[in-house]
This record gives sequence, structure tokens and C-alpha cells, in this order.
Amino acid sequence: MKLTEQEWTLLSNKLDQALDLPVSERVEWIDTLDDVSGDLKDVLRRLLTKDVDSGFLESLPAMAQTRGPAMRSDEEIGPYRLLHELGTGGMGSVWLAERSDGLLKRPVALKLPHAGPHDSTFVERFGRERDIVDSLTHPNIARLYDAGVAEGGRPFIALEYVDGLSLTDYCDRQKLTVRRRLEIFLAVLAAVQYAHAHLVLHRDLKPGNIMVSANGEVKLLDFGIAKLMAAGETRATELTEAGGRALTLDYASPEQISGQPMSTSSDVYSLGVILYELLCGQRPYTLKRDSKDALREAILTASAGRPSQFTADEARSEARGTTPRNLAAILKGDLDTIVAKALKGEPAERYVTADAFAQDIGRYLRGEAVLAQPESAFYRARKFVLRHKLPVAVSAAAVLALAAGLGVALWEARIARSESRTSAAVEKFLADIFRANSSDQSNPVAARQATARQLLDLGAARVDHELAQSPEAKLRLLKTIAGLYLDLGLDDQAVDLSRKRLALCRSIHGNRSSAVAEALVDLAGAMHSSQSAGQEESVLQEAEATLDRLGDHTSPTRALLYSKLGEFYFSSDVPRAIQYAHQAVLASILFT
Repeated sequence: MKLTEQEWTLLSNKLDQALDLPVSERVEWIDTLDDVSGDLKDVLRRLLTKDVDSGFLESLPAMAQTRGPAMRSDEEIGPYRLLHELGTGGMGSVWLAERSDGLLKRPVALKLPHAGPHDSTFVERFGRERDIVDSLTHPNIARLYDAGVAEGGRPFIALEYVDGLSLTDYCDRQKLTVRRRLEIFLAVLAAVQYAHAHLVLHRDLKPGNIMVSANGEVKLLDFGIAKLMAAGETRATELTEAGGRALTLDYASPEQISGQPMSTSSDVYSLGVILYELLCGQRPYTLKRDSKDALREAILTASAGRPSQFTADEARSEARGTTPRNLAAILKGDLDTIVAKALKGEPAERYVTADAFAQDIGRYLRGEAVLAQPESAFYRARKFVLRHKLPVAVSAAAVLALAAGLGVALWEARIARSESRTSAAVEKFLADIFRANSSDQSNPVAARQATARQLLDLGAARVDHELAQSPEAKLRLLKTIAGLYLDLGLDDQAVDLSRKRLALCRSIHGNRSSAVAEALVDLAGAMHSSQSAGQEESVLQEAEATLDRLGDHTSPTRALLYSKLGEFYFSSDVPRAIQYAHQAVLASILFT
């Protein structure tokens, strides 16, 4: 029975699943497969009746290859003299060569097929590569110098020789930063986009086919399995079927593995794998077992993890000029999202072109919002602030001061609207305190010499028992005295009274009240320069959560909360501080 490519893929997957089952359950399991034809089930049963677990699949006889006579240095191929072999692959070998007739002195990379002189498939494949490369003239694509058939029928292609390293090796040896790697990768994208614009898919993009010279010049190599596109996509041809699908599995797209039609997005997927490796030092898939079938299964079914998740290796981070922690921070967010879009399983969900891919990387490098990120006003505002740090930072202090001033004015307006009974109680309490400084005391000289600090301490000590019957007045006085302590620079004393006020608020109004939110904001403000400064953020967050539960977004309390949050973050996170300052102003305007 002759199997199609899709049937072989399905059979391989089902065989992997069967091998994970106990031997006694395998045959019965086959009968339950609804997505497998009867003929394929018979093939699967025959495979499983063999001693599969003995490893016969790993010891299949090697396929015979038709090769021409072995090449040697100084041998002449057409007008070229071979110097030494640069590399060899499934289709042929590549030699460093020079013109033997002396017409040109420059060295070339001479590609020679393994196939014998009468193998029309390989001859046609090389002819196609010659035609394709000859049509591409781009500074980042290796140039075609010559092509022909030597005596004896051996085809050859003479390409520009690039004396350099593969893309990943170059970046790692130079210890290039993430930014520099992205800049080099943009040159790769430009070359691929140029090829696509000329209706050519590369179909074998990998670091080994991207060379970087000592001066950092990028050259894209090997269009050996590239195909001209018809109507934007390409399918397998008789030539491809006869010559075999010569691709590098590690960088292949899902549709390439499954034999589906390919378009520019297939090369985009391969570019996504390359970028993934450039950023974190490994390829996207973690395999359950080390085999080609496992890799195929992972590419077809698994979701790639984010590059920022794989930055713990010290050596890889050092090769990127940073530490694991910093590398994770750099990759998290936009770069994770860009790579994820390029690696989408569905071609339609990836970047449509290599140029679209490049445009998003360019936006990232310029600090702009990338299109791969979901639409979000906050995200775009954040990117704007990060691009304009200096002018925004300069205006931040004025905005924060304005927000704080508005907040104070709003609080004073709130006090003016308080009940007259509470105001009377407060007035009487304050009058009694200041009488302690009058000549009516038993020791008038000492009384008149009492300092403001001593009067405040006296008021703080008396407020608890003297206003026990007037809790609202007590709340007012605790706020007032705490504010006076702050004016005198006695922040810790202000914090103590603000805590008392918060506890009283909770007992009077309950936890879900605007009064509690107000008390929390005041407590956080008192903490700002006190020994309790480490608790300020959590108190502000509690105040914000309380207002959120109340649906309060435009009250004076909300405005003052945003003002305090802006002050809190101003020393550590200027963009965030500016955002809160703007929100404070907006809340104040909406309230008034």
C-alpha cells in the first residue's frame, strides 16, 4: 500500500500514541479510532505485531543515496578549481573555489549536488535555484555569479562567498544585546520581504542559511528548495515529491510539515523560530521525547512558551550582555507578543508579510505601541510617556502640585459643609485647649510659656475622653491635630492620630464607606515621610479598592487619592506618577 504524505503523518502520530499504551490494550484501541481508515488501521496493526519496543524503528536500513565521485582539493569543475570543502548537506556539498582561468580573482561558494550526472531531479532542482537566485539582487542576499554543467554532466552553481558565521553564532560570540540582535534581524526580514515581493518563498530559513560577516553584514543563503509562488501560495510539485522535501524540521512551519499549501506566512513562522532563538537561546518547543516525530507533533499541536520564560541560563544571558533577571524583563511584554504572533499555528493569524513583522520590531525599537498588542488606551498612553520621558517628567511636578492643591481645596470645601453641631463641639474643644495657654491658670507664667507642640500634645491626650459623646467631632479633631503635627514635622505623631481616626471611622461607618476611604488617604499621606513609609502603598491600595467598591470615581476623596498615589510613585516610577496626576486633575474637574 502506497501512503500519501498526510497518511504517513497520521500513522506516525497514532503509532506514538499506541506505544504509550500497555501491549494488551493496543489492538483494541485501534478499533476505536474514527479518524483512521480501515487500510491505515491494518498497517498500524501490522506494525504493532512486530516487536516495536525492541527498537526496530530506530534500526531501519539507511536509504541509499546516489552520489557522484568524491571531490578533492585542486579538482576542476567547469572553470573553477576546488580549494576546500565548506560544508555538506542532504542535497549536495559546498566548496570554496576560484576561477581556474584567472578571469576573476574573487573566491566563490561552489554548490555541487550529491546526485549523479543522469539524475534529472537534482539537475532540475539546481537549475531552478540558479534561476531563482539570478532573479534576486539585494544587498542581504548572496549573489549568483555563475551556473552551468561541467564536463561529465555535473551541475554547479557559483555563489557569493560569505566569510562569516551563522546568525546565532555571530550574535552569541559578539555578545550582542537584544537591541542589536533585533537590528540585525531587521536586515534578514528585509531580504525575505524582497524575495517575497519577487514571488519567491525560501522555505528553509534557519540560522545556518543566514551568514553574518566580520563587519556585521547579513547575507541570506541557499534558495535550494525555494519555490516561485502562484497566487500567493505554493504546493508540492512532482519535482518536490521526486526529490524529497528537503527542509530543516526545527524551523519548519506547521503547514510545511503537514504538506498543506504554503504562503509568505510560512517563511514568517520560520523567522519567528529564528527570532525566538536569537532572544532567549533556545527553540520554542519542549519535547516529551527526543525524536523527529515528537518535534513534528509539538509543532503541529503545541503552543510555544514565551521567550521570557526561558532566561534562567547564566551563559545565554551573558551572551546577550545581561543577567537572567534583566533579560526576562526585556523580553516580557512586547517582544513576547511579537514572537507569539509570528508563531501562531494558523497562518492567517501571523504577520501577513515579513515587512509587517519588521514594522512591529521597528515600533518596539522606537518605543512605540506594537500592533501585535491588543488595543488598549492605557498601553498606548504608557508607550507615549516612555517615548517622551524628559518633557513629561518636567511637567509632572507642576501637574502633581496642581492636583494636590485641588485636593486640599476640595477638602476645605467639605469641612465647610459639616454639621453645625460638630463644628460647635470642635470649637469648644479648641477653646479649652488654648485656655491652657491663658493667664487664668494656676501658674499663668508657665501657661503663657507653653509651646504649640505642648498644646498639641495636650489636645491629643484629651481628645479621647472629652469627645467620647461626639464621635463626629472627635473625627474632626483627630484629623485637625494630625494635620498640625504634620505642619510641625512630627510625622510619627500624625500617623498615630490618623490610625485612631481610621479605627473610629470603621466603628462608626463600617469598612465600606467614603469616610473610611478618606481616613485611609489621610493616613497614607501622614506615612509618606514617617517611619511607617513602607506601609503607605498598601494603605493607598486599600483606599482605592474601597472607592472602587463604592463606584466612586469623581469625588474629592478620589481626587486626593490619585494625588497621593502620584506623589508616592514620583520617585520610583515617573510615568505611573504622571498618569495618576492626570487622573487626579480629571477627577477634580468632573466633581466640580
